[in-house]
Amino acid sequence: MYNHELTVIEMKCAVFDLFSSKIDELSMEEMLHECKRMFMSHFEIMNADILLYDNNRFIPLIEGKIMGNGSKSRTTKDYPIVNISLLAHTGDINEDSLIIRDNRLNPLAALIFTATDKWHSFAESPYLKDVKKVLGTFVGQVVKVHQLSDNESMYRRLFEVTEHFNSTMDSDVIIEEMMRAVLKSFSGYEVQLLLSQEYNDKTKGYRLFDYVNERASAVDAFLSGDLTIEKNAEDLNGILMNAAIGGRQGTYGVLQIVAVNGTDFTATQKNFIKLITNVAGSALENANLYEQSYRLVSDLQLVDETSKELNSNLDIEDMYDYLDVQFRNAFSPDEMAFVTIQGKPSIQLL
Repeated sequence: MYNHELTVIEMKCAVFDLFSSKIDELSMEEMLHECKRMFMSHFEIMNADILLYDNNRFIPLIEGKIMGNGSKSRTTKDYPIVNISLLAHTGDINEDSLIIRDNRLNPLAALIFTATDKWHSFAESPYLKDVKKVLGTFVGQVVKVHQLSDNESMYRRLFEVTEHFNSTMDSDVIIEEMMRAVLKSFSGYEVQLLLSQEYNDKTKGYRLFDYVNERASAVDAFLSGDLTIEKNAEDLNGILMNAAIGGRQGTYGVLQIVAVNGTDFTATQKNFIKLITNVAGSALENANLYEQSYRLVSDLQLVDETSKELNSNLDIEDMYDYLDVQFRNAFSPDEMAFVTIQGKPSIQLL
């Protein structure tokens, strides 16, 4: 005979001890795996998987798999919530599942496991709701703590990028820093950059905005300067978010982010993208204005110096030599020639 009340008390103590001692040491994935192992231990379960509910989908947490940035991998495949029953019942009558919810009954996670006699007995008892509440409180707090940490990291990245933008007038550096911050914050998403003009060869990973053939949602974002969402994009097999990179004088490109179908971009993600594209757009505008001003000043200096030199007492050969040097420095031509017209019938090439 199982003592279910004692099981609940032991689980409450184990959950409290895990949260209080490990929340600052372990990642969210590691905390949830510890929770899964605690659940397995109390119900003598040999096989179990835990799935995190995120952006309208359940994501299996693969234990021990490390990503390139050193954090635990979250997913190998995405399972929508409507298929949770299919995951739980794969033909084996011992397969069972437990959806973990918060106090408002919103899903947080799910446990898929091979049920035991102890679990079957417990699941039929009135103490099941107590365990659901314990697990819901624990998972909810873990997710909340790590969401706050993730948001802090995201906005710290934005602050660092803004500092870089304010310290440079190099368009290539601005684009590179923006893409680095976005890719770090959206590591599991496909990111594309469309720019309205060509930049130096140093700038990689973008394509020119095609005003005729771009998607309607991208054109709408470019023209309006707003963020647009295109859902159920069949050719992309996902949801497309377009964010205009704009300043006060115009739009300089569109940042596109593709997420898998069934995923909603969170308000935090949308706000982050709006902020970083607005800051990058203003920085690009300032860089472009600086480059235009620099070229204008250089052109005026060229005209001034050339006028002074030509107004001095130069013979014709010295004048051509001087103009040759000035034009080559200013325009870097592959070939150049001076043509003089000596009367109507003849042209002389110098």
